[in-house]
Amino acid sequence: MSVLNSIINSLFKVDVSAIYNQDSGEQIFSGASIIKSSVIRDSKFMEHPLETGAIIVDHRIILPNEVRMQLIVAGKDFPNVYQRIAQAWENADKLDLKLKVGFFSDMVIKAMPHEETSDMMNAVTIDLKLRQVQLASKVVTFLKKDNVANKKQASTSAGGEKNPVKSQSILARAFG
Repeated sequence: MSVLNSIINSLFKVDVSAIYNQDSGEQIFSGASIIKSSVIRDSKFMEHPLETGAIIVDHRIILPNEVRMQLIVAGKDFPNVYQRIAQAWENADKLDLKLKVGFFSDMVIKAMPHEETSDMMNAVTIDLKLRQVQLASKVVTFLKKDNVANKKQASTSAGGEKNPVKSQSILARAFG
C-alpha cells in the first residue's frame, strides 16, 4: 500500500510551500526545497506621552510582511539555483509565496545568506529573507486659478518657462 501511495504522491505532487514569479506566475527556484518558513506579521503603535507620565496609543500602523525561508539545494543544482536567486535579488523581482497558512504577494528578496558545511556534503542551505513591498503611486492634479483661494498658489504650467534668478547674482547682491 505504501508503494502505491508514493507512486500516487509523485504523480500528483503539489508543493505545499512554493515561490512564484509574480509577472509570469511560474514556480521559480525549482531545484530548491523549502524546509522551513517563518512569517513575521508586525505592527507599530503610535505612542504619545502625557503630562502625567502615562503613554497613550492613538493609532496602529501595519508593517510590511516579512518571511524567512530556509531552502535546501542539492549540490549539483546549487550553482544554477543560487544564480537564479541572486538575479531575483539583484532585480528586486516581485515574488508570490504560497505557504500552508496563506498566500503572500509583492515579496522581494531582502537578503540571501547561505551556509556550506561538511555535514551536508551534497547539499547547501540558503536562508532567504523576503519583505513585502508597498509601492505608492503619485497623483498630480493641477488647479486652475478659479479653483484656488490664493491665485499665486495655482498651477504655473500654463505660464510657460521662467528664467530662474542666478544664485551668483543673489550672493553678489547680498554680500556685494
